[in-house]
Amino acid sequence: MKGSAMKLAALVLVLAVTVAGAQTAAPAAKAGAGVDALQSGFAAPPEGARPRVWWHWMNGNITKDGIKLDLEWMHRI
Repeated sequence: MKGSAMKLAALVLVLAVTVAGAQTAAPAAKAGAGVDALQSGFAAPPEGARPRVWWHWMNGNITKDGIKLDLEWMHRI
């Protein structure tokens, strides 16, 4: 009995997520904003979605050449 209730609850949850996903995806497809919005969002992501860099030196292990190489590497990446 307990297993049947769990299966039923899982089925209801899957159906609810499927219906909710279909309802939220439908307006974007109707408006024609699907692919264009995805491409523009990928080309110019919002500030919160951009990568961050954490850069520091350990124990003063630093040289001018090392800084230059690090900055050039990060620029290429």
